[in-house]
This record gives sequence, structure tokens and C-alpha cells, in this order.
Amino acid sequence: GFVINLSLTFVFKWNTIKPYLKKGGNKVNLGKLKGVIVEKKIRRSELCSLWNCSPTTASNKVTGISPITLDEAQRFSEYAHLTDDEKVEIFLR
Repeated sequence: GFVINLSLTFVFKWNTIKPYLKKGGNKVNLGKLKGVIVEKKIRRSELCSLWNCSPTTASNKVTGISPITLDEAQRFSEYAHLTDDEKVEIFLR
């Protein structure tokens, strides 16, 4: 019950962010994103591979200059092994 409800809540919230991410409206909590990158020691080269982009573009995404797409957010979440709570906190603030 509880786990399923939490997962359904996350899926619903995750789907509501899709229009913002795809249209370039950055709703990402950049401070939390940077914190995870530092905490998990994720290098910029890893982000480049993960997001299939140049080092400049990866930096622009992490600093909020360029938007992070839904697909990029999902790949980052899987790569960093984020919990549902962390995903919400970073990508659905």
C-alpha cells in the first residue's frame, strides 16, 4: 500500500514536470543537483557521457544556463541511484 502510493505520487509528479523540462523552463533545484554531483564524485566527463553532450553544455546544464530534459533527468537519477524523495527534491521543487 504505502510504497505503491508513494511510487504513484512520484510518477504523477514526475509526469507533471515534463512540460517544463521540454520547453526549457528549468525547475531544477541546482543546489541539490550540485550537492549530489559532489557527494557522489560524479565528474563532468561522466555527465558528458550520460547526457551525450560537450563539457560546456554539461556545465551549462548544472548551472542552469541550459535546461535539463526529462530524459537527462531520468538518466542522471538512475546513474546517481537517487531515491524517489531525492528525485522530487531535485527535479520537482
